[in-house]
Amino acid sequence: MSAAGEIMGAGIAVRGLHKRYGSTVALNGLDLDLQPGEVLGVAGPNGAGKSTLVRILAGEERADEGRLTFDGRPWSPVEEWQAVAVVHQAPQLFQNLTVAENVAAGREGTALFRPRLREADRKVMEALGIAALADRPLEDCTLATQQRTEIARALARDARVFLFDEPNSPLT
Repeated sequence: MSAAGEIMGAGIAVRGLHKRYGSTVALNGLDLDLQPGEVLGVAGPNGAGKSTLVRILAGEERADEGRLTFDGRPWSPVEEWQAVAVVHQAPQLFQNLTVAENVAAGREGTALFRPRLREADRKVMEALGIAALADRPLEDCTLATQQRTEIARALARDARVFLFDEPNSPLT
């Protein structure tokens, strides 16, 4: 941020973010700058607003007040959802699909076409140790495999922003 308080051009800028749940204040005027390529960890006790911040940045929830900019322009993660990949603490996957189908989910394009696993998808699955389980229904997999599947799905996306909300808590 510049001395005059202008929002920087590249990256994400959060200004004056507020979120309440009844009388509980989750975020109280949060200002945050994230530069391209930067990795930022947010730590705090339960109830500090970490997951709320992730859900707002992912477009899963709306802030009560504040503004977001992405590369210097107003940003709505709800409208530009494809720019954001999220891994939640509890996997949010399709139990009736295979591991591979879950990794490719979200890239269907139309109802007529099923997404195909790309070479990059396979490499991510190999790196996370789930390639051998590609054809296994997710419902038959351990929670740790399900979480690694969700991580693979996020990493395989063509997203510009990756948000991880305690993704390692279910891992063994």
